[in-house]
Amino acid sequence: TEKGKVTLTIREKERKTEPEKSTLLYVEVKDTGIGIKESDMSKLFESFERLDVVRNRNIEGTGLGISVTTKLLALMGSELKVQSKYGEGSTFWFELWQKIEDEEPIGDIEAKLNEDDGEVTYHESFHAPDARLLVVDDTKMNIVVVVNLLKRTDIRVNTALSGPDAIALCEKNEFDLILMDQRMPGMDGTEAMKAIRESENGKNKNTPVICLTADVVRGAKEKYIAEGFDDYLTKPVDSRALEKALLAHLPKEKIIVEQVEDEPTGAEDGTTAALWAALKKVGVDTKTGLYFCQNDEEMYKAILAEYCVEQKLKSLNLQNCFERKDWKNYEIHVHSLKSTSKTIGLKKLSSLAADLEAAAGRGDELTLEDGHEKVMKMYEKYVSDIEETLGVSEEEMSEDDEIFEFLPEGNGTEIVDDEEPRDEI
Repeated sequence: TEKGKVTLTIREKERKTEPEKSTLLYVEVKDTGIGIKESDMSKLFESFERLDVVRNRNIEGTGLGISVTTKLLALMGSELKVQSKYGEGSTFWFELWQKIEDEEPIGDIEAKLNEDDGEVTYHESFHAPDARLLVVDDTKMNIVVVVNLLKRTDIRVNTALSGPDAIALCEKNEFDLILMDQRMPGMDGTEAMKAIRESENGKNKNTPVICLTADVVRGAKEKYIAEGFDDYLTKPVDSRALEKALLAHLPKEKIIVEQVEDEPTGAEDGTTAALWAALKKVGVDTKTGLYFCQNDEEMYKAILAEYCVEQKLKSLNLQNCFERKDWKNYEIHVHSLKSTSKTIGLKKLSSLAADLEAAAGRGDELTLEDGHEKVMKMYEKYVSDIEETLGVSEEEMSEDDEIFEFLPEGNGTEIVDDEEPRDEI
């Protein structure tokens, strides 16, 4: 294409465990080029054909590429398919079963892109001390992460651990923006968002609601916006993406914009360097974890501790759902495990949790029975190793103390998890 773009998409479409572990890959190449005439479609798979000669004087023909691709796919039991609209572009795709030799991911593109080169850069930041924001998530660790990312904005933050708690808070308070986890047990984020907007008192009828989710499959953003959300942020939450969303949706009159200098990553002291090295030995990717904590070492340590605190209850919920074959709620809980594990840098566990989430979504009991116990044992082992590395025993980790200790001071933040929701402190 002379103008426009070419998009390559590769994703897993299906997975099998019998007779061997295998995955159905979907590969698509889409362009916004000149497209193909209906009359030329039959020539498409012939070697060295140039279609629409008058229009394509400066464009090479199909060469051997498509012809060879077609033959290779045929040898592997697949075929190349095409859709095209003349003047608009074409889409080529195929599906191919591949054996899974090893569950270990070969790399993490996102983490690679996020690597900090230590250079000083500048970006637009802001304060909004008069703005009020509600964060809703059923996992306390996710709440701690978001609240800490909001520290430097001085926004007044309320939090809730369920849809009903969020609705009750919205009955009494008017917010400028709501960050809503989509997948929660019981009432999900979509139901809570609609209930808030349909409330009789109408305090938050027009309040923007941003969907928070670890659902990154194709079409997820469009799906959630179609359900009524105003925007979409993936978890783990990226600080720059969060800041961009806040600037877009908070009232302009409440935003004070300034240029700030990012601090390059400084040299670590011996104790900290030794801690990160020890965590890496037990399988924690500390670079990824620190990235999602804005390179705030104390915040990262707090998040690691909170991850350990949550393990027993999260494991119990997963085990109960597994034994009851309650795949709907199993999918919700393992979705949370996928997100929190990625946040602290447990990429392998996050990847395996993602596999179980997908299996639960399609009711694939064979995959669930094959992978559940393995993931539970891995989860327990990671937590044990992290606790030992941090030098903290389970008894020393008080859930509520840990939460409140690392919340920003002086900005009206609270965690709402009682039976009766409370107004802002």
